[in-house]
Amino acid sequence: MVDEFKEPLYSHPKAESSVMAAPVKQSTVENPIDIFVIANAAGKNPEDTDAKMETARRDDIPDTTDAEVRNGQNSDTLATAADDSNLFQIHIDESLALIKELGQKVNILEPFGSFSTSLYDTAWLARVRTPDGDWLFPQCFQHLIHTQEPEGGWPIYGADTDGIMSTMASLIALRDHYRHNPENASIPVPRPLIGERILLAEANLRHRLQVWDVALAVHVGFEILVPSLLDELELDDSIKKFEFTGRPLLMSMNQRKLRKFRPEMIYDPVTTTLVHSLEGLVGKIDFDRVSHHLTHGSMLASPAATAAYLIYSTDWDPAAESYLRSVVANGSGKGGGSVPTAFPSAFFELAWVTSTLLKTRASTEILALPDAVKISAFLEYQLERHGGAVGFDEGLLEDSDDTAKVILVLRLLGIRVFPKRLIAEFEDKDNFRTYKYEMSVSLSVNCNVLAALVHCQDPETYHSQIVKISRSLCRDLLSGNVRDKWNLTNGYSFMLLSQAFVKLIQIWDSGLIGQLPEDLIREQIPIALLHTLLQILHTQTSAGYWAFKNHESLEATSYAVLALNALSTLPWVLYIRPQVLAAIRNGAAYLAQHRDEWRQDEHLWVAKVSYALPTVARAYIIAAVGADSNTSHAWGTKATTIVTVPNNALRSKALHYSKKLACFAGDEPLDKDGIIFAWIAMNRRHNYPLPNTALRDMMKLFVLMLDLDERMKNVFSELGSPERLEFIRELRSALPKIISFDDGEPQPAPNGDNGKARNGTDVDNEGINGDQENGHQDNDKLAAVMADLRRYASHILDHPAVVRSSADIRIQLHNQMLNCLFSGLGLEETYTRLATPEQDTLANGATDLPCDVASPGVQSTVGSKSQMPVALIFLTCIAASPADEDFFRGLRGRFLLSVISGHLTTMCQHFNNWATVAPDPAEGSLDSFNIFGYHLLFGWDGVQRHPKGKTAISPLKKDLFLLLEYERGCLNQALDKLEAEMKGKQKETWKMGAIKAFLEMVDVYRHL
Repeated sequence: MVDEFKEPLYSHPKAESSVMAAPVKQSTVENPIDIFVIANAAGKNPEDTDAKMETARRDDIPDTTDAEVRNGQNSDTLATAADDSNLFQIHIDESLALIKELGQKVNILEPFGSFSTSLYDTAWLARVRTPDGDWLFPQCFQHLIHTQEPEGGWPIYGADTDGIMSTMASLIALRDHYRHNPENASIPVPRPLIGERILLAEANLRHRLQVWDVALAVHVGFEILVPSLLDELELDDSIKKFEFTGRPLLMSMNQRKLRKFRPEMIYDPVTTTLVHSLEGLVGKIDFDRVSHHLTHGSMLASPAATAAYLIYSTDWDPAAESYLRSVVANGSGKGGGSVPTAFPSAFFELAWVTSTLLKTRASTEILALPDAVKISAFLEYQLERHGGAVGFDEGLLEDSDDTAKVILVLRLLGIRVFPKRLIAEFEDKDNFRTYKYEMSVSLSVNCNVLAALVHCQDPETYHSQIVKISRSLCRDLLSGNVRDKWNLTNGYSFMLLSQAFVKLIQIWDSGLIGQLPEDLIREQIPIALLHTLLQILHTQTSAGYWAFKNHESLEATSYAVLALNALSTLPWVLYIRPQVLAAIRNGAAYLAQHRDEWRQDEHLWVAKVSYALPTVARAYIIAAVGADSNTSHAWGTKATTIVTVPNNALRSKALHYSKKLACFAGDEPLDKDGIIFAWIAMNRRHNYPLPNTALRDMMKLFVLMLDLDERMKNVFSELGSPERLEFIRELRSALPKIISFDDGEPQPAPNGDNGKARNGTDVDNEGINGDQENGHQDNDKLAAVMADLRRYASHILDHPAVVRSSADIRIQLHNQMLNCLFSGLGLEETYTRLATPEQDTLANGATDLPCDVASPGVQSTVGSKSQMPVALIFLTCIAASPADEDFFRGLRGRFLLSVISGHLTTMCQHFNNWATVAPDPAEGSLDSFNIFGYHLLFGWDGVQRHPKGKTAISPLKKDLFLLLEYERGCLNQALDKLEAEMKGKQKETWKMGAIKAFLEMVDVYRHL
């Protein structure tokens, strides 16, 4: 891992544990570092300051058996609330009940679906008027009146986008009713009161739009729907234009989305996903020319799109009316006036529920049910009838997600299926699309496709597709791109990915699929799975549940438990299996305790608005309650040899670094493995702001910095003063060529670093000083230093993230690197000259030091040789998201980051000076001791000379501590201002975590 960073991080799984020895030192003049707080909380939420060390992380005790863990691994465990047998019985009872419920719906042969109600869609139905001018669904308008909040808006469910779209659509419905109802009409709400409600709704909408973070929105078609609703509202002369901060970004997204749109795309017979969002095309298309897209009276099962079709068509369509009446009566509103965001959804719900429950301990009992036979026969018939690909209900647009799930159900039932059409219709260059003509990619959809393929009777047939999807999933996960388009939680994708990858490893281990790429099966997939495992463990609360937006969530808890249940069987997880099993049992017990809440809606799913999916949620919860803590798998030698580091070696190394990081024990410096451990701990402490790819790049950078520092130190210690000065001259001459700034295409590197090479310089064959006797040896030293410099420079300047950064960022990074290195060489040259016999003259009063050394400790001088500013800029490049945008796009953010960088540099150097307060000039280590003129008051040993021969300890250490604390205070003040600047920008909160993790890592690096 250290040499080439090709050894996977899973070789150090315990490094991710939060086991930290209790700190034994505090921040004082003798030890001016507050990192003990960081170390003690490593692996924990920064806000959870009261959290005590979990005894479950027992590194100081031998491995415990599963039985020991069950019988008291944690005295606070929730598993005592419901023993395994009770959980199993609940699991069986609820599984059978749910399958019977769905089987009865299939038996009736009527459309069904359980999507929760949508205020957005309800508002569209409230606007529909018959050819006679009557309101078709007055009960829908009545529902809007009843659900309007006192502040004027409508409820927010899963995301802010929900409340905005519902409020906009409802405001338009209010306006329509205000306009078209006469003064004395017999309506539920008098016309004047509707006018008052309109004013309240408009004011509330303006507020919501102003605080809306457009960049966070993931809902289907929002970039088309919201601008269309704005246009509709702003046509009203009584309503002023809605100006809000996110509007430019929204309109930019709208233009990109519609850039290639032509009305003929809707008029053509080919159905696309645009039909589902037809209401967003008001004013852009002729609604009289789209009736051919109706399926059983609906526009791709969308109540809102179908209502818009009825409103804006000149001819009344009885089929569309019939569909909407069916939605009102049979949808989740059950005639009460509200409607779901999609209806029906039979294929979707049957496939999701059945595939989930068939993988549980209740599968045998389920297979014995006649209802299960009906469901499987129904799905098999529909897949065959539609030619091997289906949508989420009868006759709807086919998609890879529903097709894959149906295939998975049939394979779990032992039915032979050939996914030819799944591959033919949806396979793309690097992954699978959800819909045939769709461009965006879904992580969860690719997980479902992978699950279907690895469960096929002959997975080797689909080897190339399996490898393709696996690489895509690993790339997305390790780069931090886990936000899915169909579910608001990361846990949903984690669950699907864990289940699919574990199954893939099983079939590879058993020989059902041929050779997989070594880097994929032995590095990328294990890293991805361990990363997933640790994130899930880290985010479980002490009460046993997992949260969604800081609130208890049964469904999110079920996702986590099911993911852990799959991961617990992996051979390299055995070391931490007791913790995993405890997390599973506590999560399952929590779900069982809240059995009466299983049918409550949780709006975690994403369509045009967030929605709940009660039947599917119940299936996941039921499956999680039945998670078997005794689940195991008989692994072969292929799987068990993926990780070959012995457990005792892992335990020893993890315990060593956890204690060392917590209390700075030992005299040896931080080594390369320690750097890796510390980075993992700091990143975990701040809830993983850095994805694995960025984390590995930062680890490698710090290792390269350590290598370079050690190389320079060793070389300078071996050279005499004349040779050292000549060496510095040669190196200074070579630096501009090595640290070159080139906007052109870099050339391939012989050593393969980032696939690039840095320019270098040839070393004079006669040696640095022309001495044939010593020249060869000195040449080797210079070549070695230059090789380290090239690796260091290439890792930074040729990194793809740096190359695609803006020109000013790259110039800043290049100049900062040169400045730091030149300054460091300048100081070394000064130290070398001061270490000559003439030092006695200097010590006795001479002040002719170079100006950059004799000046009194300003930032540009004291910290100029620290490479930490370079590392900070590099971090902002590799962590930027999206990748083609700068980390901070605003002036304030960039300025405050530069201020933080300046104070960090000075603080690092002050700490170095404090640590070497009594320097030995013979070693060329003078730093602030001489920079501040202390050599004029004290001897080189740091002891004050008195006229009467008495001595006193130098106060320099206390003085340097004062400077150090001053710079730390300035840094923290700038950090606070930056955090305040980013407050409210929900999408960018992770950036503060990344910066804080970096700053804490600098403290650890400098101290150890």
